[in-house]
Amino acid sequence: MDVPAADAIPLHVEADGTGPVTVVLAHGWTLDATTWAPVARALDARVVRYDHRGHGRSAAVDPATMTIDQLADDLAAVIAAVAPEGPLVLGGHSMGGMAIMALAQRHPEVAARAQGIALVATAAGGLAGHTL
Repeated sequence: MDVPAADAIPLHVEADGTGPVTVVLAHGWTLDATTWAPVARALDARVVRYDHRGHGRSAAVDPATMTIDQLADDLAAVIAAVAPEGPLVLGGHSMGGMAIMALAQRHPEVAARAQGIALVATAAGGLAGHTL
């Protein structure tokens, strides 16, 4: 299914399973929702995976719109559309983890529903000074 972001960009979303808790998984840079498929299959819960803007089956966008703040707003839109109430568990890899941290700042009412957060290979900042 597609969920519109606040700026109407269609975001591809997959929701599977049932349960009182919704697990929302956000992938990293250059990846897509399939990254989380093995995790989703192993969980006995409702699991939501989505493709960030410009990734996977979500719409291509102007790279200028691919900010961490925008990704946080996109995540809030996905949650509002597919899990508007009830407890959440949020999981993010790399850029997805950054989107979750930004969600907590930009949408504290959504983040307050989180019963657990898993951050995998991510950072809260300070990356500009690092190079390969």
